[in-house]
Amino acid sequence: MTAASPPTTSHASSAGSGRRSGSALADELTTLAERTPELHPIRADLLELATALRSAEPDGGWADLDVVGIYARPESIGTSPGRSRSWRSALEEAPALLVFFPVLVTWLGLAAATVAYGRMLADPAGRELAEGRSFLQLWQEGFAGRLPSILNFGHVAMLALAVIGLLIVVTLGSVMVRRGDEARQARRATEVGSRLRSVLVRCQIELNRRRLASPARFAAELSQAAHLLGELLTRTSEAQRGTADLAQHNSHAAERLAVSIDSLREAVGTLDRTGAEVREATAVLQSATAVLRDDLTVRASAAAERLDSAGEQAAAQVRALQAGAQATLRDASARIDRALGDVADRIDASTSALRAAGDEYARTISDAARRASVEIGEFYGEAVATAAVSLAGRMAEIGAGLNDAVATVRASAERNAEAVRSVQDAYAGLTATMAEAAGASQRAAESTQMAAASTREVAASTLSAATATQATVIRLTSIRAAPTPRRSRPVTGIPVRRRRGRARAAESTSQESP
Repeated sequence: MTAASPPTTSHASSAGSGRRSGSALADELTTLAERTPELHPIRADLLELATALRSAEPDGGWADLDVVGIYARPESIGTSPGRSRSWRSALEEAPALLVFFPVLVTWLGLAAATVAYGRMLADPAGRELAEGRSFLQLWQEGFAGRLPSILNFGHVAMLALAVIGLLIVVTLGSVMVRRGDEARQARRATEVGSRLRSVLVRCQIELNRRRLASPARFAAELSQAAHLLGELLTRTSEAQRGTADLAQHNSHAAERLAVSIDSLREAVGTLDRTGAEVREATAVLQSATAVLRDDLTVRASAAAERLDSAGEQAAAQVRALQAGAQATLRDASARIDRALGDVADRIDASTSALRAAGDEYARTISDAARRASVEIGEFYGEAVATAAVSLAGRMAEIGAGLNDAVATVRASAERNAEAVRSVQDAYAGLTATMAEAAGASQRAAESTQMAAASTREVAASTLSAATATQATVIRLTSIRAAPTPRRSRPVTGIPVRRRRGRARAAESTSQESP
């Protein structure tokens, strides 16, 4: 009991000092609310807050409110009514009324002048005075005493100008007064806002102190902290269970990854062996292709040379035959021309003797024609026989040369066919080897995919474990840091395509040679 008495005394003294400071703040807040006209929008709330501060514990929920954020705002400060509000209102309304006075004065003067001018024209004496003079001149003179002097043209114009000047002065005065009032109200609002914010901040501090010193409030805060602590413990236990499950899952994933790595290594070894076999087959095929290419080149060159020589001989023989035939034809043509010349001479002779004896002419013509026919037939038959004999001999010689060339080409084609068959056999062996290599590559790809999937699972598990515990992160990082073997890639695709192209070229050569 004696040990507990000092805190009680301290608490009581602090409560007493708090009540004294609360009463002082309440008095200051009441004075500010009652003596500041600009605070009339929130005067009732401020007085209620002052009443709550005077009490031992604030009621009405003031301890849970943010009084500074709610009341220390521009909307809480209104405008204060001025001392001479009546004449300021009259000054602000005066321009709206004075704007019509110049128009009123002008039209009143014009109406009075029109009436006076009408009376002047109705009087004969006035009509004589108005002759030769303008309306404005008569208006300025007062229409011979019929218009008051104050309403003549000059006075009306001066009065309108005076009213316009007064309107300008009143407008400027109202604008200046309004701007002065606005500036004064802005300064006053700033001053009142500063005072109000200062008082409200101190009131908020007092309310917070009372709220924290309240046993009920302390119990509520303690219960809320206990609830939060319970939730935190629950989440911690869940996180620990999740970490344990994750560690077990990571161990299983590591085992699967190790198995996948062994399978991948076996597949890589198989692929390497297959690649070595493919390279050996490629070397054999390249050597066979080189030998075949050289043989084909030599044989094709020899056959081409023989064909060229045979073609040249045939062309020479054909040219000689053509020359002989042309010479024979020219000889026959000359003989035919000579015979025709003789016939023509005889016809001329017979024609000259025609007048002498008609029977002699007919007989002479018949003999000459018969002889000419016989000679022409003989000459033509001789020429044709000569040409036929010469052409047959030449063609026989050319045919013999062509038969020799064809036999040579046929033998070369047979040798090329044998070489092509050997190349086809080698290509079939290479195709089987490549099929085995493709199967090994597919198995290696499947093993690589399995290893990649296992690696992705391990990475995801590691990332989740990193957010839960540092120890799990270190263990999984060591697993991920292990080197991953890379699979080798066969590079025998290009030689295979080249060998295929050479085999096709050899087949086309052997097919074109016959």
